[in-house]
Parts: sequence; structure tokens; C-alpha cells
Amino acid sequence: MAAQQSRPHAFTWRQGRSEIVLTRAGDKWLIQYTVVSRLLGPRQLVYEARHANARNTAWDFMARVIRACRDEEEAVRASKEAARWMRSTGYLDEPDH
Repeated sequence: MAAQQSRPHAFTWRQGRSEIVLTRAGDKWLIQYTVVSRLLGPRQLVYEARHANARNTAWDFMARVIRACRDEEEAVRASKEAARWMRSTGYLDEPDH
């Protein structure tokens, strides 16, 4: 099972050398996927994306977790927790018209 940390300004998922951080950056959601090299050097940014829509953010977060741990059940669980955290921040998407 992966470690998760929910802070007021970020939601973090970690397993092994991988770390995926979800934050609010202005009016968009920011996902950053970093890894530590095999020689335990500094973290390297593997992936970064900004999304305006919370649903797209949750899907992208789940995809990054699948890529990091190769476990779809863990990814679904982590993305549900991330979505719960996003709702708790109070930032809601504008409805589509």
C-alpha cells in the first residue's frame, strides 16, 4: 500500500521511488510526478500537467498512479482520495453550458 498525505495545500501519493503531488495553482489543478534515481540522487520531474477541470485532473492523477505502481486497484483508490481532497479545498468547477 502506498503512503498518502493530505495537507491543506497539496495531496501527495508515494510508493517506492515515485511521488505524485496534486496542488491548486491559481485557477488550475497541477499534477507533478517525480522519481528518485536508482542512485538516490535528487528528485527528477517525469510529468507535469495543469487542468482546469477537476474530473480531468482525477483521471490524470489515476493514470499517473497506474504508471507508477502498475496496480489499477491502488490507482482507483488513490484517485478517489484525491477527488475527496479536491472537493474539500472548496474549489468547484464552473458548470458547462
